[in-house]
Amino acid sequence: MTGIWTNLKHITTSHHFVFHYALRSYYANPGVTPQGVPLPFDGVPNLAYVGTFKNALERYWFLYERAGWRFPKKQVHVYFRNLQGVNGQTLYPALCIELPSRHEDTFGPCNKALVKAVTAHELFHVVQGGLKPECFYEDSDWAWFAEASATFMQTRVVPNDREYLWFLYSWLDQTELPLDLSLTDDSIHAYGGFLFCQFLHEKFPKNNTIQKVWKSAAKFNCPLKAIQHHLPKQSGSAVRLASATSPDLFASEFLSWNFFLESRPSLYRQGIVLRNRFQHAFAGAALDLRQTVETSGTYGELGHLGARYHLIRLPHFSGWCKIQLDVKASDCPRAPGKGVVHLIRANPGGGESVAGPLELTLKSRTSHGQFSGILRVRCSVSKRRDGYILVIVANTTWGANRRSIQSYTLSVKREP
Repeated sequence: MTGIWTNLKHITTSHHFVFHYALRSYYANPGVTPQGVPLPFDGVPNLAYVGTFKNALERYWFLYERAGWRFPKKQVHVYFRNLQGVNGQTLYPALCIELPSRHEDTFGPCNKALVKAVTAHELFHVVQGGLKPECFYEDSDWAWFAEASATFMQTRVVPNDREYLWFLYSWLDQTELPLDLSLTDDSIHAYGGFLFCQFLHEKFPKNNTIQKVWKSAAKFNCPLKAIQHHLPKQSGSAVRLASATSPDLFASEFLSWNFFLESRPSLYRQGIVLRNRFQHAFAGAALDLRQTVETSGTYGELGHLGARYHLIRLPHFSGWCKIQLDVKASDCPRAPGKGVVHLIRANPGGGESVAGPLELTLKSRTSHGQFSGILRVRCSVSKRRDGYILVIVANTTWGANRRSIQSYTLSVKREP
């Protein structure tokens, strides 16, 4: 061992792993670097600490193999060192795992749930590395999907896992960011993409989409193309993941599914916390028609395969609402996306869809990159409570350029 692993002189082996560590009692002062910088303290507290991770890793190796995943045909080396707050990481090309040596700093004294989540997550990265080695590069097109699917698989093998919930805060706060955002732009947002993996699993439970994508990863330079390839055929034609010109899975189903997840305790086990966070996330995009006949708002950039959720608050009335969307996307020669409209009514247990999704078609205006669309929806709101229209503006530009919508204006008018 060289470099950062030099002090890890103790070795424990198991069937599939070789564990490298230092016992904390063996050295009190780990020394300094040639530049005089103190070395991090790498000692683990005791052998039982190593055993906790060893048992978890062997358990999840067994579960992944039983589910049809295959590991590289060699023992995986695991190094315990001071990761200074990082929960764990998998390194390429060695395909080794680093785990924290300081339990009290990283996991807390009794957080066995996080130990399980981290080991399941990092172990799946080993599977991924054997199938698509470049997925570990932060600027790789596969990097976001590596984190999203590792988080998804973590929830599949760890019973009652709740640790993934922390990854969703960035996602819920910034739904306008690209689904496939590079890790170099935001290292956390990609983990929230686990929701897209969960959606594919629930939408096509017998298709085993995530496994098919990874097993064919060597053939594709982009996971979205692999996902599109493996989506099942329906009524003689392929399901479209995203398109600017026709109904698609991403805009018409996933984005609405994502919103209504707040009422699914099986997924959002800390439902009230995340529901409040999601409500907060789109509160700034809300429009209010309770005291006026017409209102509008202008909003900033909308990334490739990103979306923004708008709640249009309505008083009790029966009539029509005109929804107009004006989009500026100067680098797009054709319409960059569509709006997906849901009619919902207030419900203490969560939103209830009563119509939709309805698509608002964008058409080019006179100047290049200017698009607009109008949709009229029939509303009937109970006198007992206010009503809502949920408008999801989605950027479904497709292709390698990943164009962004620069800005857009959403206008709503009541027409009794």
